[in-house]
Amino acid sequence: MRIHLLALAPLLLLACNSGGKLSEGSDTPTADADADTDADADADTDADADADTDADADADTDCNATVAVIDPAPAAADVPVDQVVTVTLDQAIQPTDPWSIELIGVSGSSALAGDGMSVSFTPDADLARETSYTVEAEVCGNFATTSFTTLPAPLPASDIEGRTYLIAFDELDISQPVNSALLSTFLPVDFVAVEIDEVDEMAGTMHAWGTTADSEKGGVEVSCGNAADAGTVDFANNPSFSMGPTTLTLAGPSNEPDIPVREFTLTGRFNADGTEILDVTVYALVDMTAEPGGVSCQFAAGLTNGTCLPCTVGATTDECLLLEATAPQGRAQPGLSITGTCFGPDSGDTGLGN
Repeated sequence: MRIHLLALAPLLLLACNSGGKLSEGSDTPTADADADTDADADADTDADADADTDADADADTDCNATVAVIDPAPAAADVPVDQVVTVTLDQAIQPTDPWSIELIGVSGSSALAGDGMSVSFTPDADLARETSYTVEAEVCGNFATTSFTTLPAPLPASDIEGRTYLIAFDELDISQPVNSALLSTFLPVDFVAVEIDEVDEMAGTMHAWGTTADSEKGGVEVSCGNAADAGTVDFANNPSFSMGPTTLTLAGPSNEPDIPVREFTLTGRFNADGTEILDVTVYALVDMTAEPGGVSCQFAAGLTNGTCLPCTVGATTDECLLLEATAPQGRAQPGLSITGTCFGPDSGDTGLGN
């Protein structure tokens, strides 16, 4: 009888396990069911994450930028030989977006600006003079191309040294202030005068003086009281130059205070024989309240529809009237010298030119 009971024990154990209530091993089937559930959850999670991530990533990285502006401008002439080519975009791009910029036939390095709004190309060395170059740019699959021509050959020092150039005030095309006709009320001068007294061809520099001048007795008289040393000027891009910033002092009307013109900057390019300065630009901040009796910048700006900007160190007011202008040329005036008239042995002469 004992033998039969022992033989039935395994069967009883199997029966109890299949019921899930008579054995501690009844958790095992539940674990299998959980595992199945986990597998389903994994499948669902993977499918959802992949679909959402891919769709969002593709939408966020669309690249639609196009070229808005290329500097130098198309067909630009007299471009400096150290020119950096810059392409401005209509919207920002990411470093991973497709872009390129090239100056055909020139080695150099390209870079994307930190804000993603422009790309640039910097040549490894100065460009050749009197040479046409082609720019090719691409961004987000959109292409643009343009060309420019560099400066002509440099002028010898002898063509420039000792010459004084006159820029007629009434020939200035003044963009600021807008109502420039009233500006002569505050700045009653006939000419801006520039003298080049020394050129260092090896160093690529020149030394310049500036002042104002007036028509007197059929000639031109420079104002020694307004003469300013513009200092040594970068002339590496001969025949182009930029002088300043410096301060000129303009004599006011009779019994009116003199008017400092701060941050005076003049740029231009000498013509082929050095007798003219072409493509003149002028930038200055006119200190309207430099002396007692002067008017405020806001008052002058109101009359002339101008703009007031912060003045430089040394100004007697916080704001100065912005002056921006261009002129087609300034002409060399034979016999006229700022340094000779104002500082030379005959500095007591009238300074009249012919």
